[in-house]
Amino acid sequence: MKRYFILVLAAGAVWVSCQHVETSVDDSTVKQVDLVISALPEKETDDETRTTLENWSDIWWFPQEEVSVFTSVDDAKFTSTNDTQALLVQFAGTISVDTAATGDDAWIWGLYPYNADAVFDNQTITTSLPANQTAVAGTFDDKLLITAGRAQNPFLVSGDITLVAETTGMDAASMYLDVNGGLSGVETNTEGGPGAASTVFSNARVLQMIFQHVCSGIRFTLTQSGIKSVTLTANGGEPIAGTFTFGMDNQGMPVVQSVGTPSSSITLTPPDGESFETGVWYYFVTLPVTFSQGVTFTLESDTQVGTRVIQTPFSLNRGGFKRATNMDQNVQMEDVQVEVQVADPTTWTAVDELGRSVLDAGNPASRQDREVLMFYWTWHEGHQVTNTVNGSGVPDITDITVVLNASNGAAANDFFNGNWAASSTCFWGRPLFDYYRTTDTWVLRKHAEMLADAGVDAVVFDCSNGTYVWWDSTLALLQTWNQARLDGVKVPKIVFHLNFIICEDTRTSLYYLYNNLYGQNRYRDLWYFVDGKPLVIGFPESLDLTNVVDQTIYNFFTFRRPQADYVNGDVGTSTTPFWGWLETEQHVFNGEEMPVGVAQNATDAYRGHCYAFNAPGSYGRSHTRANGNSLLSGGLSTGVSSASFIQGYNFQEQWDTAIQADPKYVFVTGWNEWIAGKGRAFPVNPDGSAPSYYHAPDDTYYQYTPYG
Repeated sequence: MKRYFILVLAAGAVWVSCQHVETSVDDSTVKQVDLVISALPEKETDDETRTTLENWSDIWWFPQEEVSVFTSVDDAKFTSTNDTQALLVQFAGTISVDTAATGDDAWIWGLYPYNADAVFDNQTITTSLPANQTAVAGTFDDKLLITAGRAQNPFLVSGDITLVAETTGMDAASMYLDVNGGLSGVETNTEGGPGAASTVFSNARVLQMIFQHVCSGIRFTLTQSGIKSVTLTANGGEPIAGTFTFGMDNQGMPVVQSVGTPSSSITLTPPDGESFETGVWYYFVTLPVTFSQGVTFTLESDTQVGTRVIQTPFSLNRGGFKRATNMDQNVQMEDVQVEVQVADPTTWTAVDELGRSVLDAGNPASRQDREVLMFYWTWHEGHQVTNTVNGSGVPDITDITVVLNASNGAAANDFFNGNWAASSTCFWGRPLFDYYRTTDTWVLRKHAEMLADAGVDAVVFDCSNGTYVWWDSTLALLQTWNQARLDGVKVPKIVFHLNFIICEDTRTSLYYLYNNLYGQNRYRDLWYFVDGKPLVIGFPESLDLTNVVDQTIYNFFTFRRPQADYVNGDVGTSTTPFWGWLETEQHVFNGEEMPVGVAQNATDAYRGHCYAFNAPGSYGRSHTRANGNSLLSGGLSTGVSSASFIQGYNFQEQWDTAIQADPKYVFVTGWNEWIAGKGRAFPVNPDGSAPSYYHAPDDTYYQYTPYG
């Protein structure tokens, strides 16, 4: 379905100076003009592209509809003048035009629906399609039908009249340049005829602009009653909603060029908590897309959930709507009511190999008002299989160094030695469940059960490097842990830890997480709440609070600012508190949180500040503040009693400090950081000192943590 917009530009202009774009414009060529836009929709017969508001074929306008109109020097909102729903309506507004514009500046663009945040650069428009959409029985939410068009500015004082005639539909022989510097044409008729009272113009310049579909979609019917939300998800992660930019091709057809804040899912819900009607068409409006791995429909009622997976690839072309009749016909809805966990680890007793006992459930230290967060890594994706030292095909630092040290000790420090493999990251040891990826659902399920048994309240995903949120692993974990939750496992909730500095990467990650998870209300039962909102660890200053979307994200979350340093402690002075994640000298942050670490990549030479993992004298599992590294003794071959790293002196001392301080939250680092990276050398200044990074009161220190 297309909309024809016949723009009627009324005379009676005034001179103004506009600031629409930062270009040099001669004020004397800029006019402010009154426009009247007559909008006429075109009928089509193609069932696949047909969308309806009336009679299954016509797009009708509601009263007080609004559109955005753009020129090279201005933008404005135009409002329809109809007071009833109608097929043919008029829009009225005032906008400035440059009568001397050329090239891309010589076009007038239109966008429906009106969007105050839309950005126009004379070649493209940036607007947004929401990932949360309201269902309307028999059609789509009218504000979702994004359409756009453009046509030559008819007020130009010079230019090719033939081109203007082609784009406006006017007869070139009837046009001429009038004394006001604009193109004039024949008198425009209205339904009442020439000069009728209903017309607001005479001898007007007529500009015909065809508004074309920008988006596409899927329409469906349901057979089961009580469904309150349906979510469409691209199995291949393709963007189907979000903020996007589009331009026009040579035929004047909209073409999406980029998606700035992509969402791979769209959730459709009826208004006011209602349910979908059965046997009625409903519509997802999406960006044009090719689903490389098909789609998944997720249906939810108050107490049940079900899914339908379509694995066959297919495409949604601009203006096209695919049909899914009786989409839920074979979907088995399952109960989502969660029973109390049958296995209650608080009743267990146990003794470890060091003779330490787990106290019974009556332990007064077990308190409901204290919570434990565990740092958890979802980085284990796509490891290069290039090293065979251990026979597994997985690069393992421990195995490689043993081999190299046995043959030639210097080779272990040779960055280019072939045994180190081409991969920049390696496992540093072999996990309990062997080498794995964090998309392995068996491992993820075991982790959920083990962490639940340990009483961990939340896991914190390390997304502190660039914009990596490791979405494949994160989504696999959410799906696996949600099923474990439904099975009665008291799984930990989730938190995202973003960059340690104020930066655009944090803003990008927040947009992604909001658009693909939180803003869609996905896996809400797995969110970890602090102060009544989902917790995210990151700098809220990374957001631009002059932007409406950023304000929404800012108000949606509870923020805690991450302290990267291991010594400086809580330096927060703003209304957003700091939290620590790992320290050599533990502090209570904001009177509520303290980190507890198994070990720290720090050294005495750097006064306990962060440094490389394998730096000489690094604070390993045997290190304590009281005894330094003096407790360090032999390895596994000497027996458990003398293998000091198994004793966990560092971990025990950190826990003793935390128990004494008694904060509300303890942040444990960590669970499964199995991957480490290699660097060519420790960075130093020419004089041999460390480069500046942290600025402590008495010195400067350098943070070097290669690849995590």
